[in-house]
Amino acid sequence: MNKLIIKVVLLLLVSAVAFGQGFEFKVLASRGDNKIKTSSADWGPIKTGSAIMGGSQIEVGGSSYLGLMHKTGKTMEVKTPGTYSIDDLSKKVMTGGSSVASKYGEYLLAHMSGGGDEDINQEKLNNMNVTGAVSRATDNEKLDIIIPDRSMLLSTSDAFFRWIPNPENEKDSYVVTVNNLLEENVTTQTVSEPYFDLESLEGISIEDQMGLIINVKSKTDEGYFSANYALQAFMEPNKETIMSELNEYKTTLPSEEEAMKNFLLAMFYEQNGLNFHALSCYTKLLVLEPENEYYAASYLDFVKRAGLEAE
Repeated sequence: MNKLIIKVVLLLLVSAVAFGQGFEFKVLASRGDNKIKTSSADWGPIKTGSAIMGGSQIEVGGSSYLGLMHKTGKTMEVKTPGTYSIDDLSKKVMTGGSSVASKYGEYLLAHMSGGGDEDINQEKLNNMNVTGAVSRATDNEKLDIIIPDRSMLLSTSDAFFRWIPNPENEKDSYVVTVNNLLEENVTTQTVSEPYFDLESLEGISIEDQMGLIINVKSKTDEGYFSANYALQAFMEPNKETIMSELNEYKTTLPSEEEAMKNFLLAMFYEQNGLNFHALSCYTKLLVLEPENEYYAASYLDFVKRAGLEAE
């Protein structure tokens, strides 16, 4: 009986130790020849979205890049070729960092548990892009701009939107018109791709304009045009706090990896209820990394969380 009790206690201790061995990092981005070696397996490729446990080693190849998020929410870039101990990297990331980065990083980690496991194909992604547009064109307007209904605009930064290309002309160009709420023209531009970045409107104060009204039309097909889409200026009392945290957060983001940077920003905006900016970051992310299934799955998860699926 005593032996049985000892065995049960030992089993519980082993289970507790195993349960306590949580991940040290999550892989946000991996490009090039990057490998990992764990205590139970030999060297193998590193997958975006995967968890890295303590005691592991990673190898970063020449001209490779690895973007990691620590369990505290802080991010780290590894760009110099070589072999690294995860335990050493964990100690390094714990010595500094921003409290704001940790705050929003923890929010991101909470949504990464299942991301990237879904089988994503291009047809499904295209369909989700369409249904993600809650503001839809009417029968008179054929062109869909993909933005959430009742979009709030914090600034022209991270304000990137796209629309459904003309199915009758893959090489079509588009005229993008941006007016203020008084219907005064802010800009009219012709673009060759089905997306537009409001960051190109340098010197424009969203508060002064009280918001923007956008519409898009085909340059070659007069029957292919959108409705007017309103972007309201974000005027909530906590705007200054959000802007201050955003500015601090941006100083902690990766210096070179634009896709990973947009991935992290998307979570910041989502937590603050700014779904237009979050969707903008995801949209830019998919333009930058159209073949990355993990980012595609993360986009689909966001669309579901934000309630942007068409019924």
